[in-house]
Order: sequence, then C-alpha cells, then structure tokens
Amino acid sequence: DGKIIQIQEGDDFSFTNWPNIVDAKGQHLYPGFLNGCDKTGIFEVGSVSGSRDDRETGKDHPDLSIASAIHGDSWHHAVTRGNGVAYVLVRPAQGRIRGQAALIQLDGEISPDFVVVPDIALHIAFPGVKNPKEGKSPEMPAGVDELDDWFDRTLQYANRQQEYKAAGRPFLNRDPRLEAMLPYAKGEKPVLLETDGALSLMAARAWASKRGIEPIYLGAQDGWKVAGYLGADRARVITGPVHSLPRNDNDPYDSPFRNASILEAAGCKVGLRTNDPEVTRNLPFQAATAAAEGLGKEAALRAITLGAAEVLGVDAFVGSLEVGKVATFFLSESDPLDFPGHVRRMWIGGGEVELSSKQTELRDRYGDRIERALKKD
Repeated sequence: DGKIIQIQEGDDFSFTNWPNIVDAKGQHLYPGFLNGCDKTGIFEVGSVSGSRDDRETGKDHPDLSIASAIHGDSWHHAVTRGNGVAYVLVRPAQGRIRGQAALIQLDGEISPDFVVVPDIALHIAFPGVKNPKEGKSPEMPAGVDELDDWFDRTLQYANRQQEYKAAGRPFLNRDPRLEAMLPYAKGEKPVLLETDGALSLMAARAWASKRGIEPIYLGAQDGWKVAGYLGADRARVITGPVHSLPRNDNDPYDSPFRNASILEAAGCKVGLRTNDPEVTRNLPFQAATAAAEGLGKEAALRAITLGAAEVLGVDAFVGSLEVGKVATFFLSESDPLDFPGHVRRMWIGGGEVELSSKQTELRDRYGDRIERALKKD
C-alpha cells in the first residue's frame, strides 16, 4: 500500500515471492527531497498571468485552501522530480492572511492526487518593523492590530458556537473565514509567519508567544542576527533561498549561504526552500551551498529530508527510509547534492515515476546533434 514494509542489511535477504526486484548495485538510495516552500503546481509562467493561481484578490482570505488549485499538467513537476524533489510545501502569495498551505507530492493527474496534507498551516505575511530612530525602541507595526482583531474575533466566534451547542440550539450564523481560522487561533495547527528582517522576526516571536500559537518562521533571511533567541525557543524555521543576495548593504556577502548553519547551531529546527517554482529543481544544489558554508553535508541533507519534515510536523510518514513510512525514494549515481549525481529512478508512494521532461528531451536532442557533428568531422 505504498509503504516501506522491511529494511534489511547484509547479503542473506530473501527475495521469495517478490514480483519486482531492482538491482541498484553501485547506486545510492535516498528519501525523496522536500522543498520547504514554493508555488509548484499553482505557478507556470511568471509573465503569463493566466497560468498563475498563486495570487488571490483582496487582503485577508484565511478560508483559501491552496490544496484545491494544484495543476496536474504543470511542466514543473517532471523537471523537479528529475533532481530528487518529491514533496513541496505550496502556499498562496497575496495579501496579509494569505490562506492555507498544502504539502503535495509530485505525482498524479488531478489536484487530489497530489495533495498529501491539505491545509497544513495558515500562511501569514507578518508586517515588517521599521528601523527606529536613534535612541528609540522598535515598535510593533500597525498591521499587528489587525491580525489581533482577526484572532480575537475567531476566539469569540468559537465561544458563541459553544454557547449555542450547550443550549442545544443550532448555530446558523456561520462565517467561513472565521471557521477556517479556528484551529490556528486555538493553537491546534501551526501558523507560517513569513518575515525576513531581524526586528520583524523578533516582533513575530513576541506576537506568537502572546497569542499562544505555534509559529513556523518562513524566510527568516536575517535569522542569523537573532539566532540565539530563536534557538532558545527551539524554533521551527524554513529559510531560503540560499542562492540569494544579502538583505542589507552592510551584511556579509555569504550571510544567505551561512544562515541555515547558524540557525541550526543555535538549536533551531531547520528546513530549506527555494521559494521559486522555476528553480525548485535546484533545491539540492542550494543545500550543497549551505553544506559548504558551515552546515555540513549530513545536516544539509537532513534540511531537505527529515529535518524539513520535522519542521512541518509530517516526519511520522515522510522524510526518511524507515519501516512504516511512505515508500518515496530515488536512486542516484552519486551524491545528489552535486551536479554529477544524476537521479536514475524514482518512486513516489511505492509507484515508479517518469523522470523524462521537456528539459531532458532538449538535452538529448542537442546532445545527439553534437554527436552527429563530431562523427562527420
């Protein structure tokens, strides 16, 4: 049923009654990579608005469920699988309370085929904190009051529901937006707080603590500046893209490369994201850069497998090769964090998936052209 039922080392493994045997001698087996945040499946061509479902009109729409919008025919799916990426956290990208993210796997035909965990977390663009004047303390941004109003109204809504239930009366005055926010306002499900600046991260940390919610910090490009505070909380952080420029002119040139390693060393749970569906396939190479800049190979590999799954709370069934977990893995010729580490075969949910794509077709076509030209010479 698409799960791993046995793992065994040594040469005495019994193959009796196994219908399909794969000889993987000389190759390497890895769990499918998990991209901690992107718009894969809802974003096709950035310059063609009709191919994008990542933006919704309006400012606040907590009832928006991105799980219903995954496009099965996206060309990004096959290209991304080709580098070992099997899972992506997909989130909307418009407004302040942007909607509910979904964890998807990259195999299927229609939207429900792709969705692993719908409505896994509420995505909020946390308001940015302005730099204070000299001698002044930073202040909470004005937008936080509006967030508090949403969460307060949601809790009041929950209380009214309970009062009607206790009185044995039907509750007819339903609000779909407040209904969607209930598990997040109660702290039952995590909230993705997207923010990058150091002051904004500290404000988001204080706000989440006051509200009693479980945050997952998304982006956190300046996390290295406040890593001690986040590490003390054992914070869950999805950072990246690694391949980016420093946020400020006075920041070290390598701060985006070292951010994950500093956060991990401080005690945070760290996952990586590319945040761009057009480069989702480069997730392992961004992890490799983080590895070379202090994170180390094992921790970098963990940040796109089990570590990312732990951040999202789905490590019980994805992220590693263990009995009982989903049989999603791939075979590579060598290290998949390196360009020569070609992914040769891949399975998602126990079924083998196709690795050919438009890019491999172009590669083969022009490769054959070069070969023909060489033979003529």
